[in-house]
Amino acid sequence: MTLLTPARLKLYPAVLLGCYLIVATAVIAQLVSQWPDLEGVPGVDFVIFYCAGDMAASGLAAEAYRPGKLPEHCLAAYPWMAGAFPSFAEVSASWFYPPIFFLPVHVLSQVHFVLALVLWLGLTGAFLARALRGLMTSTQAWLILATAPALWYTILGGQNAFLTAGLIALFYRQFWGNAVLAGLAIGLLCYKPHLGLVFPILLLAYRRCTSIAVAAATVIALTAASLLAYGTAPWQVFFTENLPIVTEKLTSGDFPLAKMGSGFVFARTLGAPAWAAEAIQILTMLVALGTLVALIRRGASFPLVFAFAVAIALPVSPHNFIYDWVMLIIPAMLLINTVGPQSLKGYEKAILALLWIVPGILLALPKDFPFAPGFPVLIAFAAMIAIRGWAADPRETARKS
Repeated sequence: MTLLTPARLKLYPAVLLGCYLIVATAVIAQLVSQWPDLEGVPGVDFVIFYCAGDMAASGLAAEAYRPGKLPEHCLAAYPWMAGAFPSFAEVSASWFYPPIFFLPVHVLSQVHFVLALVLWLGLTGAFLARALRGLMTSTQAWLILATAPALWYTILGGQNAFLTAGLIALFYRQFWGNAVLAGLAIGLLCYKPHLGLVFPILLLAYRRCTSIAVAAATVIALTAASLLAYGTAPWQVFFTENLPIVTEKLTSGDFPLAKMGSGFVFARTLGAPAWAAEAIQILTMLVALGTLVALIRRGASFPLVFAFAVAIALPVSPHNFIYDWVMLIIPAMLLINTVGPQSLKGYEKAILALLWIVPGILLALPKDFPFAPGFPVLIAFAAMIAIRGWAADPRETARKS
């Protein structure tokens, strides 16, 4: 019996989505029955955003970067969180984002946590759905996205992956159309700068000068707004204290390295010393960025060039996490739409399947698991796109364009 017929490939995600929705309905019903004494509320990551916004509103933005200060402030301000998030007080949670991200979470912190979480996921989710229009060419594609473990982890954690993926999708859609919107999208991505390292290369290589100017102006405007709202102290702490803390947590393994997907954490989970892991990370970056430049110089199809850029955005950053995999729907759909689903080879289908399922596997791994399986999958996915982009005849690509 063939398990992967086209009809069954439509049935499986539909059934899985139904199961997800049943569980989500049960969770919501339980929370309603508990109100206002919430326990087991989703949003274990969003609570960091919410508390950071509350600290910013209270004039304590700089303190949010210091370990332990954020949960201490939030549990004092919202005692109910001790029951809703039992482990919150035990972790040295702190704020790892640049001060510009205080601006939206400051606004969200002015309403009740549950409403803020619903607004955050609802607005960013709607933005992602809107930005993906044109890339998602079938109901099957939407079903696969809707059942992706990375997407549901984003929902359960209240993370920002919908915003990140939406900005990248908007950047792609407007790259050749509206230079202002393209520049605005990539400029707004500066709230998560480690995932935006590759995109300026595209703007420079294709000489999108207007987009470059708009992106720079956006970053400057957001920085100025954060300085006016919170002063210089958060920026000083961010650069002098926060970045070394992140580096130390990566090096020591205080972060759940097995759930991450970079050359650095891959090497560390295998027991490599810090200097060797750093060397592997640098090599990963150089090879990835060099391949991107080579594809551009060869005149490869722009959708495949862009797909490769998004695919390497995760592994070229030492720090990435499970929810960030939501953005990989963009290169996956660009690849499928460019070469055609019927033209995909067996190994390509296998890699795409792994891309969908691995985030769910990562969620189940213990923190000290001695292997980071996400990195090899990300590298295989990027290599698959690079091979397709390089193999295409540039003259045929130019003719079709």
